[in-house]
Amino acid sequence: MSFKQQITAIFQHTDQLSLPFCQLKLQHLFIMSAADASDSPESIATALIDALETALGQDHPYWLDLVSGLDTGLKNAVSSSPSGMIITI
Repeated sequence: MSFKQQITAIFQHTDQLSLPFCQLKLQHLFIMSAADASDSPESIATALIDALETALGQDHPYWLDLVSGLDTGLKNAVSSSPSGMIITI
């Protein structure tokens, strides 16, 4: 599964019980992308922004909780990407 597919699945399946685990999985994906030379943290940030836009369109109740629990490094990567400017974290 690609990073984008995994992030999309996380956003689709997050509920109150799974929220902390989903936050950990997002952080783990970010760390894996930083360690993998073929993927950059910016690609994770772009996938995260796409998932956020979809979650906003679907009125997903836990998107804010997912984003607020992210590591500072991932928040910075999202906010520094070109499309991340529309989403303030």
